[in-house]
Amino acid sequence: MFMLGLLVQRGVGLFELEDPSGSIKVDLANCLFREGLFTENCVVLAEGVYKDRIFHVRGIANPPAELARTSR
Repeated sequence: MFMLGLLVQRGVGLFELEDPSGSIKVDLANCLFREGLFTENCVVLAEGVYKDRIFHVRGIANPPAELARTSR
């Protein structure tokens, strides 16, 4: 499963992915970080498994860039 969202930190070591529909707790313990810069409040594309109300992230990357006319 893939999720696109804002990576936010709610406490020490407590992260969530957030979008306009809500937020979900994420576990980054076994995450493979792809090339890029990852900070709090950055948009990420995360791949993982949703289990026990937590999204267990296997890999995380910056979303691919595209031209504005392509997005529209």
